[in-house]
Amino acid sequence: MDIASNKQGLLDRIARQMDCLYLSDLRNPAYIPAIHNTIALIQAKEYALSEWNDAVQYITTKPLTFSTSYEARNFLLEYKNG
Repeated sequence: MDIASNKQGLLDRIARQMDCLYLSDLRNPAYIPAIHNTIALIQAKEYALSEWNDAVQYITTKPLTFSTSYEARNFLLEYKNG
């Protein structure tokens, strides 16, 4: 799947694949391992950089931005809450 054909936002996709009731569940530290597992199945090129940066900022609640989708994805894969 490429960016042009991807209709669902990255955060919504992660939450849906994890069966979260609420998007805010993605901020729960207990979900970090499941977030890692879910993101591992998503290619960086499937979403625009802005989607990846939004996901990083939403999940971590930190004003971080990256230069490439690959960097943002890798950050989330390695992110530990706290």
